[in-house]
Amino acid sequence: MRLAELAATTQTSPATIKYYLREGLLPAGRAVNARLAEYDERHVRRLLLIGALRGVLGAPIGRIADLLRRVDDPSVPLPTLLGHAQLLALALPDDEPEPAGEPPAITRLLHDRGWETSSPVRAALASHAASMSTLGVGVNEQILQVYADAADSVARLDLANVGATTSRDEAVLVTAVGVHSFGRLLLRLVAVAQAAHAGGTTIS
Repeated sequence: MRLAELAATTQTSPATIKYYLREGLLPAGRAVNARLAEYDERHVRRLLLIGALRGVLGAPIGRIADLLRRVDDPSVPLPTLLGHAQLLALALPDDEPEPAGEPPAITRLLHDRGWETSSPVRAALASHAASMSTLGVGVNEQILQVYADAADSVARLDLANVGATTSRDEAVLVTAVGVHSFGRLLLRLVAVAQAAHAGGTTIS
């Protein structure tokens, strides 16, 4: 397909596509002559990915470019690649520092669940739990188990969706948008449930 058809198919302006080409976010098309190039499904997938990362996540171009370089580098294992997609979806830096001290309840939970991993998302979880305690909204082990059960079910569904993808671009899209969108869905479901149960709650 030519540039105009690619733009119409992906609902991306020709000027934006040319910008992505110049910045290396989109691979060059197959040259037909000095002025024309043809594009294929790879370019459609890449534009849909960029559009989701920008439109849904609001990710900056620099972070998107870094992620796409990893997508195009076959030496980057898929789990590592998807880990970076998670960080982008969570608006976390790629080099999230280790927390000063992981709350013992978090350490025990991850150990008992077999979720032992040294990663930026674990550091972010520990930092968040510590911040909650500082604010007086500490989480006890019973609460953590309930939330972990829900997280485990959601994670398994998300990974099944990733397993059904056919390209690294698509896997990144499903992971990044899934973490963002399903996370927000879960928060809203919790809020609705809280509102429903709050009807019979009284404070003395």
